Amino acid sequence: MSIERIFEILGGKRVGQGYLCHCPVHDDQTGSLSVNESEGKILFKCHANCSQEAVYTALKDRGLLEPKPCFNHSSKSDMAIETIAIYQDFNGNDIQKVIRKDNPGGKKSFSQWSLENESWIPKAPKGEVAPLFYREWKDKPNVILGEGEKVAQRLKELGLNATATPGGAGAWKKHYAKAFAGKVVSILPDNDEAGRKYASHAFRDIKEVAKSTRIVDLPGLKGKEDVVDWLDAGGTKEQLLAIIAEAFDVESHDVLASRERLKTKLICLNDVQSTQVEFLVEPYFPIGKVSLMSGDPGVGKSTFVAMLASAISAGRSISLAGSDNEKG
Repeated sequence: MSIERIFEILGGKRVGQGYLCHCPVHDDQTGSLSVNESEGKILFKCHANCSQEAVYTALKDRGLLEPKPCFNHSSKSDMAIETIAIYQDFNGNDIQKVIRKDNPGGKKSFSQWSLENESWIPKAPKGEVAPLFYREWKDKPNVILGEGEKVAQRLKELGLNATATPGGAGAWKKHYAKAFAGKVVSILPDNDEAGRKYASHAFRDIKEVAKSTRIVDLPGLKGKEDVVDWLDAGGTKEQLLAIIAEAFDVESHDVLASRERLKTKLICLNDVQSTQVEFLVEPYFPIGKVSLMSGDPGVGKSTFVAMLASAISAGRSISLAGSDNEKG
């Protein structure tokens, strides 16, 4: 989409290399929306103080801007870096915006916004939110689940189907799992206790609906590091895919072997061969088998078992009333 097309639809006048257009957010009779282009990017600002988010949504809804679920910009006031992530509902409609601000000194903060009546309101949405980029991968056979929007965005830039959920490591919700129905899902946890707990909770719910799912631990991660740190340290897309493939292959072999060991074998009763059973004390205690002795409290069960163990360890003969033989 070009700034010329925005001018054509909104109307206004040309100013220098750009335009002053009628803002689509408010009743603009003067043309207060400046629209320019720099390095292939469309820049806009409403001089009547409409928010950037409101203008962006209005332009996007009119088809004048390509949807950008994630984009970055710097705040000139404090040079904090903001990352904006747009989430959809399970119908593929935008429903929630999460703004992450990385402040100077390493501190970060998050805010949630809900899309209501084509405007972003600073509150959590009422409906169910689907995992990040849902509209882009909902029809794909596989997807990678990471912890946080930053991870999902980095993997997406590599050309991978990637997602995350809002709220961080402690905010997994069971309804997220239905987005992964029938898919092959790889979960990449952060290397800390919170990350492992998040991965465990996600795996528990996703495995009930997914075609297959694995928790994939990346080699060489230090404490609190994630796949972004792994990539920054020299990891490649090809290496990541190889690690994921190996995790599925190894675990699949283990599962198949376990199932083979536990497989029930049915045979006809006529084919059962009888064998002679040897008894420690016939017919009460067969050798090599488990025997259960029960009785009311205080009748001497423990004393009897102690006497029996003493006789066996000393090699003394054992004779009980009603037994047919004795063994020493």
